[in-house]
Amino acid sequence: MLFRSLIILSEMVLRYWVFCQNNRPRFPDPGPNIIAAGNKGPILILLLCFLFIACPEPPVNGRQDTTIYLEAGDISLTTIRLKISVEDTTNTWTFGLTRNDSVILEAEVAGADTAVKDTGLRPSTTYRYRAYRVIDSEYADSSAELTVTTMDTTSHDFTWIMDTLGTSGSYLNDVAIVDENNIWAVGYIVTDEPDTVFNRPYTVYGAAVWNGIEWTLKQLNGPGIITPTIHPRGVWAFSENDIWFASGSIYHWDGNITSMVWRRDLNSDETVEKIWGVSPTNLYFVGNEGTIVHYDGSEFTRLESGTDLPIRDIWGVYDEETGMSTILMVASNRFVNPQDKKVLLLQDGVLSFMNDEGLPTSLSGLWFDALDCWYIVGAGVFKYDPVHSRWIEDTTHPSYPYKTAIRGSGINNVFIVGAFGHVSHFNGSMWKHYYIKGLVPSFYGSYEAVAVTDDIFVSVGWAGGRAVVLRGYRN
Repeated sequence: MLFRSLIILSEMVLRYWVFCQNNRPRFPDPGPNIIAAGNKGPILILLLCFLFIACPEPPVNGRQDTTIYLEAGDISLTTIRLKISVEDTTNTWTFGLTRNDSVILEAEVAGADTAVKDTGLRPSTTYRYRAYRVIDSEYADSSAELTVTTMDTTSHDFTWIMDTLGTSGSYLNDVAIVDENNIWAVGYIVTDEPDTVFNRPYTVYGAAVWNGIEWTLKQLNGPGIITPTIHPRGVWAFSENDIWFASGSIYHWDGNITSMVWRRDLNSDETVEKIWGVSPTNLYFVGNEGTIVHYDGSEFTRLESGTDLPIRDIWGVYDEETGMSTILMVASNRFVNPQDKKVLLLQDGVLSFMNDEGLPTSLSGLWFDALDCWYIVGAGVFKYDPVHSRWIEDTTHPSYPYKTAIRGSGINNVFIVGAFGHVSHFNGSMWKHYYIKGLVPSFYGSYEAVAVTDDIFVSVGWAGGRAVVLRGYRN
């Protein structure tokens, strides 16, 4: 009786083993669109406990007590970055990754975590991911399921409005958007109204403020300013009562008056021309002679740039999780001999020069975000290739005219402006060149700066000797 029972039990075990072999997950080699990279930590030793011959049961949704973790990082239109981690370890371990229940990667990691970049995805599409600890090509533990939706493309369809400000000799240098009813354009604006204070037949202004209906011209003066107004080359706004100006020295608008808060060294050629900041207590100012100045909320500190080239533009990305910023600056003589260029990287408080291979010497602006989507413009449009550590020209852009500035609200909403009324927009999938198609005004002159939000575009410059502002509203 016992022997017969053992035979029956053995037969049941054999059938169960065959069932497991036919149904257990298999992990193929990673495909060409999957990139994994490891970091630090100990090995995970997985003990598969079998009754006679058995395969592990899959994790059951809703009752997992996992030791492998999966979380999303940066998300773009066609790429999702994932972080897979385990408890601290000093040896190697193997994981598998599924997307929508299909295995897409198996890899060995010598560390406590690894980063995975899943590319070739569709915009505006939801994907389900799960990570597994693996031994002998079988999963032994599972993360909770992670649901991620890729970004969508944005519309190229805008309504364009051109405004002309001031009389002959007027021009605008920079622009900042507080909101749709509070936009600051700065530069030199002259009108034919008599200035009774300084006894002139004309009046000069340093800013024009859009209130949602009309532009109001404003003189920027106050403590430390002996002229009727400063004429800023750079502006950065946190709110309607907290606006910073770069005009050689540094100035601040508090909602009532404009005050000089940092004076440049008048015995040198240093100036500040452009601004980027995280908050009113974390601001960077850059300009001529390689000038870099940082403000921490209490004092201004000069930073050594390692170059005497004029720094034309600055942009950064702030990581709220780490509290650190990654900042890029582009320096160039542009049209002046001897021509030269530098790309400066300030990361974790350390300043260094990036590889500038592939870039021309005449550069003007830059913009980037946290997804390695880094652009520099000037005599062309260039995008950084992190794999080969060089800049690649985007030849889908017309070689003419010159590109002066670039800004974006995300990688699916990027604008480039330039000479003769040039405007281009990237929606996450393709560029549209409005200037070439005659969809925006063309003129003898140039846009010098651009600011954007998700649905608003504003660019400023000069045309035919007068200041111009182009406003675009997404339809």
